[in-house]
Amino acid sequence: MSMKNLLRPQLQTFKPYITGKPIEEVRREYGLTGRISKLASNENPLGTSPKALEAMHKALDDAWLYPDDNAYYLRRRVAELFGVAIDNVFPACGSVEVLELMGNAFLTPGDNVVTSDRTFLSTA
Repeated sequence: MSMKNLLRPQLQTFKPYITGKPIEEVRREYGLTGRISKLASNENPLGTSPKALEAMHKALDDAWLYPDDNAYYLRRRVAELFGVAIDNVFPACGSVEVLELMGNAFLTPGDNVVTSDRTFLSTA
C-alpha cells in the first residue's frame, strides 16, 4: 500500500509548490559566472546585512540554550517601535502560520470561511 493512500482525500490530490532553481543550478545550467541576483525568491541581492551577521555571531555564544518561546525581547522592541502594548505583538513564522493559528483558535468544524482564490496555503 502506498503511503499516499493513507492521507486525507484532500491531501492525496495536493500539488506542492515548485520552487525556483537555486542560483548554483542556474549558474551550471547556463554556464554563468559572476554575480547572479535571484529576485523571485525574496532573496536579498545585497547579501546579508553586516548588522545581522554581528547579531548572529553574538547569538552563537548562547546557541546551546533553548530559545525563548515567547520572543520577549523581540515583542518588547516591536511594541516600542509601534507604540502598542507588548501583549498586542504576536510573533509567528509568517502569515500562513498566523492564519492557521487564527483558524484553529476561532473556527470549529462546520464553520464557513470566505477567502479569495490564489491566496495563502490551503489544505482543502
